[in-house]
Amino acid sequence: MNSSNVLRIVSALALVSSIATPALAVTNVPGKMMVRMEIVAGCQVESDDIDFGIKAGIPTDYTQTGKVKISCTADKQDYSIFLGKTGEDNAARKMRPGIDGLGVATGPVINYSLYSDSAYTKAWPIPGATTDLVKSTLPGAGVPVDYLVYAKVPRQTAPTIGKYSESVDITVVMP
Repeated sequence: MNSSNVLRIVSALALVSSIATPALAVTNVPGKMMVRMEIVAGCQVESDDIDFGIKAGIPTDYTQTGKVKISCTADKQDYSIFLGKTGEDNAARKMRPGIDGLGVATGPVINYSLYSDSAYTKAWPIPGATTDLVKSTLPGAGVPVDYLVYAKVPRQTAPTIGKYSESVDITVVMP
């Protein structure tokens, strides 16, 4: 390669570098985002599951407790708590091992009951009940109130082997 060719290549590189694209200017484009929360009148309900554990049969009564926690926005508001669905019999609740395609519990049952007292004498009311209501007045807006739920599986002939459960609705009614 002779010196004239080298000169031509250097000249071509100089020309290409002089036709550089303009540098992009860094600019700040302002924007905003809204963060919102709305508090409405009502209650928040939380609960602990009630788990009787693993058993080889039901030769005796088994008891267990759970908890329902209620926090409402109303101040000193009266309310009642119901566990279950309208029309259910609290004294004849049933855990089952399966659910069919329509969401209906099927199969053998384990009978149990839910109570509002540690003596297991006051069945927890279902919606529509008019006696033995679990009534209370909120202590103040947003202050959570805990209620123990006493559950009992009475002695019974053990059904087939399986995992049994039932979902229980919690309803808070303010008059």
